[in-house]
Amino acid sequence: MKTNNIPGVFLVTRPEEKSSDFIETLSLRGVKTRSLPMISVEPFNFSDDFEGVEQKILQLFKFDLVIFISTYAVNILDDLLNKYNFVWPPKLHCIAIGSQTAKAIKEKGWPVDENCFFDDSKHQQTSESLLLLPPLQNVFNKNIIIVRGRGGREFLSSILKNRGANVEYFELYSRTAKSYELNHLVEVLGIGSEEEKVTAILFASGETLQAFHQNIKKYKLFKSVRGIQIIVPSERLRKNALELGFVNVNCSMNASSTAFIEEIKNIVNIKI
Repeated sequence: MKTNNIPGVFLVTRPEEKSSDFIETLSLRGVKTRSLPMISVEPFNFSDDFEGVEQKILQLFKFDLVIFISTYAVNILDDLLNKYNFVWPPKLHCIAIGSQTAKAIKEKGWPVDENCFFDDSKHQQTSESLLLLPPLQNVFNKNIIIVRGRGGREFLSSILKNRGANVEYFELYSRTAKSYELNHLVEVLGIGSEEEKVTAILFASGETLQAFHQNIKKYKLFKSVRGIQIIVPSERLRKNALELGFVNVNCSMNASSTAFIEEIKNIVNIKI
């Protein structure tokens, strides 16, 4: 049942491929949203490299642990396994960076570490928090593969290597920054238009934050936007946002809908 409406309008910047469930959850909790996807996610086309992909999948059997960085990584790898008629190696255990990714792994029937399921309102979903999990404490001489998109932070791999692990990547998709016309940005943000100005902008990643910043700088909109409330899911991104010049930056516990709703309630100072 939908709760009482939370005052204001909140701008969601997640990729279109990942925003519908998030927006629906916020809506059910009385949060009015607008959507401005700041990156797009595209799975790699492996059709021209059958042997290369087959060999990469076969290599899964040599690993002790696989770390999934996103639900995209889980779903795309599952599609590849089905396409190439492979069954998940039964002894290969999975670790997920967030509870939604862990849920996606479990739905595939793959073994996922129980420490990856947690209360989204009380647990961070960062590489730093991932490295605190018991299976990643003693990894000397263990073979670990990180399934992710192209690019991203090297922090997780670097720390695991420092702990003595052998680390490889399986990169399955790309992320591309989106660009918008001035009129669309003005309308969605509600600045200088008939639309209500957004109360806060929700960023789930550093890439969405950077892409948004590039768009508003391009049209010299930063002075009109810099004072709008910003919500980011980690202290690292909070510092990034402040360095970019945003002045009202709030930090949720993580990037889940539960955590963002809690921070939205803090911003509007209401209890539901």
